[in-house]
Amino acid sequence: MEQQQFVTSNVSECWGDSDAATQLGIQTYMSAPVHLTDGNLYGTVCAASTYPQKVSPENRTLLELISQIIGIQVDREFLLKQLQHENRRFRNIALMDPLTGVGNRRALEQEIEHALSESTKKGEAYFAAFIDLDNFKQINDNFGHDAGDRFLLAICARLKNNCDENDFIARIGGDEFVVFGKIPNECDNGVASAIQQRLFASTVGNIDISTMMINYQGASIGVTVSEEGEGVESLLQRADKEMYLVKKQRKKMSLN
Repeated sequence: MEQQQFVTSNVSECWGDSDAATQLGIQTYMSAPVHLTDGNLYGTVCAASTYPQKVSPENRTLLELISQIIGIQVDREFLLKQLQHENRRFRNIALMDPLTGVGNRRALEQEIEHALSESTKKGEAYFAAFIDLDNFKQINDNFGHDAGDRFLLAICARLKNNCDENDFIARIGGDEFVVFGKIPNECDNGVASAIQQRLFASTVGNIDISTMMINYQGASIGVTVSEEGEGVESLLQRADKEMYLVKKQRKKMSLN
């Protein structure tokens, strides 16, 4: 390549220092560079013979054509891999909440649908916890939307710390989250209440948003356990209903 010597009928004269050519007894050699569409050299395609032969222009043209076909095929494989990578990236983006990085509603529904379809076969039960951040609008109004975004990120981080590693966390609205997960077989009938208390602890108290500390009174959280044969919408609706009952009780207590 450096010598730009692509064809020879006397290898020993041109490349007498080549141990490989000597050991193989190569006399005639021709090659063509394989370039990609960006101009970069990918490699070479070669033809060799142990007999001294005259290389015709037709043979050289054929080898150059083969090198071009190889370059096109390599480019195609690179492009396919790039497209597959981009498709995976865009698919992940389509299922992700852009602010917090957790799943969005579409991702949540897919997760629940898959889990519930397997639950009957495996005899497993799941929970859905609907979380509504009470008075979140006041945080935005009093401290600005940047503070509101930081608050959401802080709440999301606290939820992750208090959830099982296999629990699925999703943001399905401006101030609404859902945590979905499998219930261990050894849990008793008070599992929903235990989950509710654990998640509530993630949302209450002093919330550090970097620029300030916000003393937050906690979220309204409704937890429900999946029933045999239940679908996605039914489970989420029941969790949402439980959340509103909790919210109603909290408002009543704050007025007393």
